[in-house]
Amino acid sequence: MIPPVDGRPQPPSPYLEHVIRSRPPWRRGEDLTECGKTVTGRAVITRDAFLAKVRKQGQQRSAMSTCMTCWHTSRNHPSWAEDPVASLLREAGRFRWHIPGRAGADLTFHDELRAIEALIAAHPDEWDELLAGIGETVRLDDRRRQKRRRHAE
Repeated sequence: MIPPVDGRPQPPSPYLEHVIRSRPPWRRGEDLTECGKTVTGRAVITRDAFLAKVRKQGQQRSAMSTCMTCWHTSRNHPSWAEDPVASLLREAGRFRWHIPGRAGADLTFHDELRAIEALIAAHPDEWDELLAGIGETVRLDDRRRQKRRRHAE
């Protein structure tokens, strides 16, 4: 936070970019930054744009114009597209110290998991069919990666 001048709070720096946080694909609502702030009124870039910025400018130079929390979090946590399991583990980690029944607790992730459970219970055949189809798709992706590796060698 920029220190106040003459007792007045200063606006966020237009030169300091925040990185938009990856979220589970079913989640709606306003995007958050990697440091947990809403994107409204902030200079933000997508995760892909941030990674391109790091490749182009290097680690030190890109860190000078990026929120440090966003910078470190983006580098240390994969997106949903990169690794859905790790992405959900990060989300679940936010609730590691959750105390059931605590007033004001953010139960979004818990509620989402309960909703997924209810949808699967209501449509078990569709779930099994979809899961089998995704399993086949993943295997095809693995085969393509193996082919590319063989051709690269």
